[in-house]
Amino acid sequence: MIADDDAALTARLSQRQAFHYFGRVLRAASDQGPMLALCLGAALLNAGVEVHMPRLMASGIDQFMISQAAPSGRLAGLVRLGQLYMIWVMLAAALTFGVTYGFNRVGQLVVERLRNQLFHHLHRLPMGYFDGNPVGRLVTRVANDTATLSEFFTGILANLLCDLLKLLVLLGALFVSSPRLTMSLMVLAPGALLASLAFQRVNTRVNREIRRLLAQLNAFIQENIQGLSTLKAFTAEATMQAKFDQQNHDYLRVEMRLLYLYMLFRPLFGTISMIAMAIILYVGGKQLVAGQISLGTLVLFIFYLKMLFSPLDDLAERFNVLQSAAVSAERIFQILDTPPEPGQHGLDLPRAQGKIEFVNVHFAYDAAKPVLRGVSFCLHPGQKLALVGATGSGKTTVTALLQRLYPLEMGGSGRILVDGVDIQDYQVESLRRQFGIIQQDLFLFRASLRHNVTLFRDLPEARLQQALRTSRALGVIDAHPGGLERRLGERGNQLSQGERQLVSFARALAGDPPILILDEATASIDSLTEQAIQEAMVELLQGRTAILVAHRLSTIQHCDQILLMEHGQVIEQGSHGELMERKGAYAHLVRHQLELS
Repeated sequence: MIADDDAALTARLSQRQAFHYFGRVLRAASDQGPMLALCLGAALLNAGVEVHMPRLMASGIDQFMISQAAPSGRLAGLVRLGQLYMIWVMLAAALTFGVTYGFNRVGQLVVERLRNQLFHHLHRLPMGYFDGNPVGRLVTRVANDTATLSEFFTGILANLLCDLLKLLVLLGALFVSSPRLTMSLMVLAPGALLASLAFQRVNTRVNREIRRLLAQLNAFIQENIQGLSTLKAFTAEATMQAKFDQQNHDYLRVEMRLLYLYMLFRPLFGTISMIAMAIILYVGGKQLVAGQISLGTLVLFIFYLKMLFSPLDDLAERFNVLQSAAVSAERIFQILDTPPEPGQHGLDLPRAQGKIEFVNVHFAYDAAKPVLRGVSFCLHPGQKLALVGATGSGKTTVTALLQRLYPLEMGGSGRILVDGVDIQDYQVESLRRQFGIIQQDLFLFRASLRHNVTLFRDLPEARLQQALRTSRALGVIDAHPGGLERRLGERGNQLSQGERQLVSFARALAGDPPILILDEATASIDSLTEQAIQEAMVELLQGRTAILVAHRLSTIQHCDQILLMEHGQVIEQGSHGELMERKGAYAHLVRHQLELS
């Protein structure tokens, strides 16, 4: 339904796009405007201070070192000049500290805000988005890309912008000191500019490729760690190692391209700086001999040349930070610009009565492969409906559509109503609060048993204890040290499948939902645990509407309605007794299971 996220990214990020994303980053820091303005003012003042400091040395050379004045007066002048120079050094250090701290503070605040926005927005995206985007890739964007984006403030605003301000002030100081000597250096400007633009162009492509491969590598590593037991069981480690080696090599290859780029760019700028030094020594030396400039001015130009090429020498690294931040910004805003699932606004449903209707529902995750074909049924409050059929017949899709995990309007047609109102008209969170979901494959968090049952919600203790008693999960709690406060590890692997299923029942009941959805609730547990669950089922379902997805037909004979599905269609519908009397496909399945048991 929703394509791969990285496929939507353009082949190359243009300068216009980069500035667009940087503008959005700055808008995210709009409330930090006074701090940014203060930092920019301090950066400009710092540039003036640093450019003025070599002038003090030039003045010392002309006035005191090669002056014809009395030695005592020259020495006293040098001491005063040294003291003044130390004051300027301390002022520059204080300004540098303030600028760096200010930009870093703004950067970290913006990163915190963007991470919160990303995390919040990811929870509001439709499930189809996650079908096309591996978890590892999304983790990279929330964690790594936001961290890289913080360098926009530290590496660009705090360094590159300060360097640019210093260059502007420096060029002005050069023209004031000696226009002719400055113009002689300008012959090198076109070559330096062309080299910088060429580097920026190639660096953009390489950085985008690095980001893409890193996200791919992270996704592959995460999937392999999560599926390690499966890989070991099928001895597929060598195959996965070969795939990882290839991906890792691809990443190395692109990183080496970036290294080669630096190795070419830095020596090129080093060569240009040496040519500039030769020009100053030749042209400036001639002017010194002719008496057109003083020795202090020539030394000043040599200092200024070093100050001029020092930031240019770091330009490769600055461009790398710039492009990395631009690519990260693009990837972050690509997620934030993805429309959330429909239903963020709508009617509030405090507590449903429990009437559910499907009216001629058609649906497909992929338009070429229909999943549901004209499904219709009506379930009154308190009734129980069982969905039966082979794998792939559409049973789980029915429950997913009812919860709007996949909005019907995005891949199908027909109507789904709860209490006589189309679920499209309800606010989606309000709708989902009506359901208690009992899953076959329960996801457990790295948290306490209490938090895994309540899902970190603040629930009354009495309701929690009632849910544990009704679900028969108290035995799980009492069987382990620490009780409800016992902390589970990765995916709760310390619990057996039966214990996990009981926790799933308790989680579903903790919110006291009016509608229960049981998705293969007893498909993977032992007979003793199944018996405990069956004993609790009467109390679990009392007064609640329920939809049961089941393979074991012996567990659904009490249901008010049974829908037998095949290839997305309802081929038989009725109670257990009615369907057995028809002696059709359902009756055949029941007899077949009895023969196998």
